[in-house]
Amino acid sequence: MTKGGADLSAPFHVIRRQEDHPMNETDETLNRTLWGLVTSERTVMLSLNAADALPRPMTALIEPGTDEKVNPVAWFYAGQNDPLVTELRQSGAANAPAFFTFTSRDHHLFATVRGAIAVSDDAAIRKRFSTPEAMSWFPDPQEPPVLLRFDPADAEIWNADFSFVDGVKLLLGAKAEDTLAAKVAKIAY
Repeated sequence: MTKGGADLSAPFHVIRRQEDHPMNETDETLNRTLWGLVTSERTVMLSLNAADALPRPMTALIEPGTDEKVNPVAWFYAGQNDPLVTELRQSGAANAPAFFTFTSRDHHLFATVRGAIAVSDDAAIRKRFSTPEAMSWFPDPQEPPVLLRFDPADAEIWNADFSFVDGVKLLLGAKAEDTLAAKVAKIAY
């Protein structure tokens, strides 16, 4: 599968495609919860899909109302000499396959989101997200940060918030696989 020119063919379980199989209520709820939490908590571990690339903590900048959209976009600022920016520029591709992982602060929601990342020159987005907080990471006005756009292609979201009823089911012999399966969403954007 490709998204924005990036090859996303790495193994990733079976994914429900929205046009073929609309999200069920659980998928939709977990998807909205994910983007709501990323919007408020902001920190993700972002990486290119390169073999030697290591995920790094980055601040995801999400437009308000993104959790209500079908196709969210995440924006990131990075330094001119950040390894991620260097690798993007060296690849010469408009978009590069990338992913981020997210863990909610309460450790009740986990996700891996795959997609394509690119350097962006969107002046409106740059202005919108150029807050004093964000710019404090880039104090040298001679080296303005690079704006990166991440377009998600698919995600796997796990809800680890087990209820009392879930615990009782497991104690009474229910298969953990059955209990856990209802708490995992596989999304295609």
